[in-house]
Amino acid sequence: MLKYFGGVLVIIFLFMADQLSKWGIVEGLFQAETEPFFRWLGNISQERLEFVSMEILPFFNLVMVWNDGISFGLLGSDSPMTAYILSLFALLIVSGFLIWYIRTNSKLIQIASLLVVAGAIGNIWDRIRFGAVIDFLDFHVADWHYPAFNVADSCIVIGIVLFLFKSLFLDPKED
Repeated sequence: MLKYFGGVLVIIFLFMADQLSKWGIVEGLFQAETEPFFRWLGNISQERLEFVSMEILPFFNLVMVWNDGISFGLLGSDSPMTAYILSLFALLIVSGFLIWYIRTNSKLIQIASLLVVAGAIGNIWDRIRFGAVIDFLDFHVADWHYPAFNVADSCIVIGIVLFLFKSLFLDPKED
């Protein structure tokens, strides 16, 4: 039982970190008036800010972009149904990772599962609220920009890297 309670706390913590970072960028940095966090978090609204970019370092900007697709904007569409279809797909993936979390005894796989689940839930919540995901971290070299991303995306990538690391380097090899 403690395993499940701890898992729920980790998911809530990472979800809140993702949403707080998005609130800080949207409300605190790019808007004149700041809406309180919990009001902002529960506001189901389709209002979207226009693109904004603020240089922080020569290789890093804070930006306000909307990703209406999946990773790197793939499968993006202006159709309102796209957000719901992608959210449903993400919920299926979340269900699979939760089952994996429940069934495994590997601490590394448990952590990886929780990272992926929390990140997916953060992005699902954006799609439900705005019809797209808020991305704001923009790393670049000269005119080449890595696709903008957010804390939830980072959780998902780190979780997947942990899965790959475990399966490639820690699991016994069969000859």
